[in-house]
Amino acid sequence: MTGAARGQGAAEAAALRAEGATVIATDVLAADGVRPLDVRSLDQWTALARFLEETYGRVDAVINNAGVTGRDRLPDIDLDTWETTLAINLTGPMLSMKTLVPLMPRGFGTV
Repeated sequence: MTGAARGQGAAEAAALRAEGATVIATDVLAADGVRPLDVRSLDQWTALARFLEETYGRVDAVINNAGVTGRDRLPDIDLDTWETTLAINLTGPMLSMKTLVPLMPRGFGTV
């Protein structure tokens, strides 16, 4: 689960754990029980996939919770902010699927 250091992500992780799920919580922010992960980094996703495969052998579900909003309006949109927003909100989930879906049993798994 991405974006799990606080707010909705932390609440979702706690709820899933309360139901007996094994949750690997990740976030770019440091927090107890949260594995560091910048969703924009293919290298970090690849390292996470390797850890999950070595430790658990498979992935049953992925929750792409990390996200940011861009509040600037045209014509004041800053290009760097735009690109960061797209990288977190679009590229991050794509990288999760690229690296973790191959660890899901065929015909089983949820993103």
